[in-house]
Amino acid sequence: MQCENVKESSGLHPDQRDIRIFPFNSPEYAETYGGVIKYSESILSAVFVEKITGTEFYDGRLPWPYVSFPEHGTALLGKEFPELVTVAGVVAPSRQCPSKTASSAGLVPFKQHFIFDPCAGSIRLSKKSALNLKKGSRVWRVADADTSAGWEAFAALYETFISEKKLTGGFYDFRDDHFFRLPHIRAIKLFGVRSSSEWGAMACGARHGNELHLMHICIARQGYKSCASYVLMDAITRYCAANDWTLFVGGMRHGADEGLLRFKKRWTNKTLQAWFLKIIIRPDVYARLAIPGNPYFPGYRHPYDGPVISTGGRVIHAFTHSGL
Repeated sequence: MQCENVKESSGLHPDQRDIRIFPFNSPEYAETYGGVIKYSESILSAVFVEKITGTEFYDGRLPWPYVSFPEHGTALLGKEFPELVTVAGVVAPSRQCPSKTASSAGLVPFKQHFIFDPCAGSIRLSKKSALNLKKGSRVWRVADADTSAGWEAFAALYETFISEKKLTGGFYDFRDDHFFRLPHIRAIKLFGVRSSSEWGAMACGARHGNELHLMHICIARQGYKSCASYVLMDAITRYCAANDWTLFVGGMRHGADEGLLRFKKRWTNKTLQAWFLKIIIRPDVYARLAIPGNPYFPGYRHPYDGPVISTGGRVIHAFTHSGL
């Protein structure tokens, strides 16, 4: 079943209507995080190259939050980067495993991601949520956030979020330069709702074809009190429905509370499986470095606040963007 095509909103630059490269794969996106970056022709994605602490060896990491992945990527990666010990990262949500040629150990199910698909029906809010949306609408209105001032406000909101959630120095603590580089990527769009004096909630995402992938969502203190997130997400889901776009809201952060789960379920109508890529290119070196019994991948990395997957009853943690 296909949804009826509707006229596209004018909210995006015309050049964005024909985006073929998945935004999170691109070198310009990877550069917003800094570090040493190489480009893989086999998987059409940037790869971060990070030194394994205390050794002369290096690992490869795919960009956050996930990348698209071609059918024969796993076999070619090892030939392309023979100097790396491993390559790891999350592969974008899909109905089935994106690579039939990948081994069952090399590309494994990750967490479920929450999706709003206009073809699956409109968002149906509970009575309480509908009242919260009405309450928020009295204070907050949708505004054009894709401006220099908007991005500066978003960076400040995100910094406050990291501090209040005690995530400083962890996986989700992205440097300020990340937010100042993002608006220069055509596929990236910033949404926001504000009152006459301040922003209440903001979110940025990447457009790819008829998909919008949210990356960061921030809510101001006053926004929490007056339901700004309801107004923001109502606007984003309506925006996607009007343009026949599928909205990807992400999965659950490791250690997140039930409130985040309710938030993601409220504004979505289906889930899709994301995948975790873990390729060992130099098994001899890996065997020497791996710590027996260490549940983290790679097996010589330390546990930080990063992605977690469970497969076969065994927990595997992806290493963080800090390379520790």
